[in-house]
Amino acid sequence: MNITKPIAAAVIVGTLILGAGIGAIADRFYISKNIHAFIAKGGFERFGRHADGRLHPGPMMPPPGSMTNTTERAAREKEHRDRMMKDFTDAMSLSKSQQESIDALFKANRSEMEAIRDTFFKNMESTFSNTDNAILSVLDEKQRGIFSNKFIGRRGPRPGGRPSSGPHK
Repeated sequence: MNITKPIAAAVIVGTLILGAGIGAIADRFYISKNIHAFIAKGGFERFGRHADGRLHPGPMMPPPGSMTNTTERAAREKEHRDRMMKDFTDAMSLSKSQQESIDALFKANRSEMEAIRDTFFKNMESTFSNTDNAILSVLDEKQRGIFSNKFIGRRGPRPGGRPSSGPHK
């Protein structure tokens, strides 16, 4: 039996559309049956926001140099550490001794984690800058203005509250 390319393509596209439709229906059905359990387990808080809309600092807290108020930074770090310790304790029924040992490990490794995070953000900024410069080199003068205003300026604050650096010269 010979199957032509157009028929094979139609079968593949039809299968993809059917699969997407079935997946969407199954997803909606599952969510409607399990939404209460999802919310009870923390809901969308696990995905970057608290229930009241505040951003969850998570592992990608601002780099050390980005907060000028060291008291504020220390308070946020303590809040984050306390939240992690509560999650650990709840999930694994940690003893007081285990909690103290793990907290000491967090504190002992903090400077190394900050250095890694700071390097990460510097590398990301460098990558943004290099990409922007490469794009700008391809564009004519009018397009550069549009790109600079519409895309580079629109990025908003960089991680850690740093403002977008704008066009790179």
